[in-house]
Amino acid sequence: VHGEAVCPLCVLHEGHVHRPALRVNEGGVARVIDLDPSDQLAQMQGYFCSGPNPLTVEGRPHTEAGRTSFNVSRIELPPPSPKSSDDQRSIFPL
Repeated sequence: VHGEAVCPLCVLHEGHVHRPALRVNEGGVARVIDLDPSDQLAQMQGYFCSGPNPLTVEGRPHTEAGRTSFNVSRIELPPPSPKSSDDQRSIFPL
């Protein structure tokens, strides 16, 4: 599943707990899928809180209490973009 890594608290301003979620666009409608907690996702929480960031996950979806959750078996981050030499900044240009 391709989408955006988001934290419902930090990015979507919903709820009271930091947790990993994936926002996907299905036919022009944005849908948020909760990702089941894991040690690997817990280590990436900063990536979700600073989102939206691109993310691809593989796993198994399931529904609990009317909400779709996803049991993640594989995470794929986009490759880092190469830094250009124009990205160097100075405080006092000469």
